[in-house]
Amino acid sequence: MVKSDLYKDIFLAGKVLFERGLVDVRSGNVSVRLGKDKMLIKRTGENMGMLRKNSLIVLPISKKTPKDKFASSDLDIHRKIYILGGDKFGAVLHSHPPEAVVLSYVFESISPTDYESKLYVDKINFVEYNDVAQFVSKYKVCVAKFHGIFCAGKSIQEALLLNLVVSNSLKIALYEFMIGIRKG
Repeated sequence: MVKSDLYKDIFLAGKVLFERGLVDVRSGNVSVRLGKDKMLIKRTGENMGMLRKNSLIVLPISKKTPKDKFASSDLDIHRKIYILGGDKFGAVLHSHPPEAVVLSYVFESISPTDYESKLYVDKINFVEYNDVAQFVSKYKVCVAKFHGIFCAGKSIQEALLLNLVVSNSLKIALYEFMIGIRKG
């Protein structure tokens, strides 16, 4: 059974991402580890800004099931992050800020320049989609090229914090690039 506070935290994370324009109507996803081998993950097509209990589905981490077709299209990445990260991660959060897509054309990685982001992230790597799980399991964050941000944390709150930090750093990097401070 899933605790109601966990649902509230998931709903809040989705709402924050939606209200900040980091996901649109159907993009982005979230999962939370439930014990050793289960996760609660967003169903495909659900709006992150309006999540409710039936927007989420419980699935095993270590094996595929017929119910997988109802889960987010990024289900395999979530599974791999939990498997590679061991018990290090309790939540994975994925958003689609436009800056992530745009900067993917120019950079392989960026180092945040703002003080707040530097407290949490040394470097943001832009990686191929198939490499996301390896990078997130090692660094907690990355940008899937031309796709979006993936972050993992011990809790949904940490994953949200990291997602917001990375998003802000990308915004700043885009402005720096536009005015010529940051070179590609």
